[in-house]
Amino acid sequence: MLFNALSAILLSCTTAVLAVPVLEHKRAAVTPVSAAVISSYTPYEWFAAATYCTNGGAWAACGSTCAANSDFVQYAAGGDGDSVPHWYVGWSPSLGSIIVAHEGTDPTEFYSDLTDVEVLQDELTTTLFPGIPSGLWVHSGFLSAFESTATSVLAAVKALMTAHSTSRVTTVGHSLGGAIANLDAVYLKTNIPSISLNTVTFGEPRVGNAAWATYITNSYTITRVTHTYDPVPIVPFEDWGYEQPAGEIHIDNEGVWNACAGIENGSTECEDGQVFSILEGDILDHLAILLCSTTVVLAVPVLEHKRAAVTPVSAAVISSYTPYEWFAAATYCTNGGAWAACGSTCAANSDFVQYAAGGDGDSVPHWYVGWSPSLGSIIVAHQGTDPTEFYSDLTDVEVVQDELTTAFFPGIPSGLYGNGFLSAFESTATSVLAAVKALMTAHSTTKVTTVGHSLGGAIANLDAVYLKTNIPSISLNTVTFGEPRVGNAAWATYITNSYTITRVTHNYDPVPIVPFEDWGYEHPAGEIHIDTSGVWNSCAGIENGSTECEDGQVSSILDGVIDDHLGELVCTD
Repeated sequence: MLFNALSAILLSCTTAVLAVPVLEHKRAAVTPVSAAVISSYTPYEWFAAATYCTNGGAWAACGSTCAANSDFVQYAAGGDGDSVPHWYVGWSPSLGSIIVAHEGTDPTEFYSDLTDVEVLQDELTTTLFPGIPSGLWVHSGFLSAFESTATSVLAAVKALMTAHSTSRVTTVGHSLGGAIANLDAVYLKTNIPSISLNTVTFGEPRVGNAAWATYITNSYTITRVTHTYDPVPIVPFEDWGYEQPAGEIHIDNEGVWNACAGIENGSTECEDGQVFSILEGDILDHLAILLCSTTVVLAVPVLEHKRAAVTPVSAAVISSYTPYEWFAAATYCTNGGAWAACGSTCAANSDFVQYAAGGDGDSVPHWYVGWSPSLGSIIVAHQGTDPTEFYSDLTDVEVVQDELTTAFFPGIPSGLYGNGFLSAFESTATSVLAAVKALMTAHSTTKVTTVGHSLGGAIANLDAVYLKTNIPSISLNTVTFGEPRVGNAAWATYITNSYTITRVTHNYDPVPIVPFEDWGYEHPAGEIHIDTSGVWNSCAGIENGSTECEDGQVSSILDGVIDDHLGELVCTD
């Protein structure tokens, strides 16, 4: 039995074709931070934590978190924790500094999540930042969040500078709040040149481009505290044109604090050298650093899924999925070309005759259509995402939904929405339909099976609906591996009631839980989940929340293990 009852999602096919790309960072000096310096950051950590507790209101209302800086006097505050993150400004006599603090992302607030994932950049202008050099581009979502409070913060800072005859200001924040604190520093300095600024952030994401990182490094005093495997400081990705400035202090998993010199220090004692991929990160290392009194206030929201029946899958049924697993794996090996070129992966279905194939593995994922005499079925197979292909990555993270129309899907009910996967599907749809019709005639059959892994599974699901609505006499079966969510709740119900689909999910694979349900997505029924022991369980119903199923096992994408998605998918010669 392959891979011990197919416990890996896709089979060993010599050279791995799926590998998460890692940018090489130059290693630089790393020096231990003294206990005295570590202690000096404690007040700022409490100030950052307090943004989650005050809710833009009275300082005294947040309990011991605010009491940790007992002499602080709040002057102004605001925000709704949604479109405008909570913030406050006040005076700390013990530090002799005005404090400006911003809340980070509250995962229970959907709009805040959207602000964080908006990756387009805008150039800083002299309208908000007088005298700012050209060429400084920053994350447009962070800039928008900053702009929502900028004038109020500036007014409060000016008033406190006068009231306390001081020029000293410290901006602080955690997560998104750290990004806003960084933008605040530039805004305050360009509008009040006499100001003496310090910025301390915790778990701050990347804010701007390389020019921004260099400008901040050369012109401002900033300390970015990062924490073990926190994934947030490595997003947005450098591939998307982002870079962190210098100033990192990294806390490792033994609690040792190290100062990491330079921009994007790749030493293993620093964030970039420790966390190569967001999926290798641990969200608890981002969240656990901040507490409100004795209760952690940052927690990844988990939607409650109704638990339903879970039944073991027999060895005979498990074995029946073997050919489809090989068919899915072959999409990564044929490269849209000759079947014989992919070696033993294709040879596993030795009687298969390929009829049509195409795709470039980039804007159009590889695909093929052919005839399997042993299964008595036409096979339609689509490639999943190759992380080395950037366009494919963009297709996978596109979360905006489009309604399925009768132009492509004759007679389809209204209200069924899909996303960027729909565009990938459309790029091959007419070619696939023509090939299926030709093979139905050639082999006098109505039996068609659509298969795929990852993005390929999403396309296979859309293929099934497309083929059925265009050829009503067709007899369809769909088998997918590690398939992401494709559409809305109406889509999930429609597929469940009208189609035969098996979605094989594997252990802690994070891909089947994206796009998130908070964004309006839902899986249909038909899941078979392979657990850590290699046991296959059939999970009844839509989004089965039992612990033996994907939804019950993987609460967050950052709890996932990407190797459980890739499954050592390689192609043999």
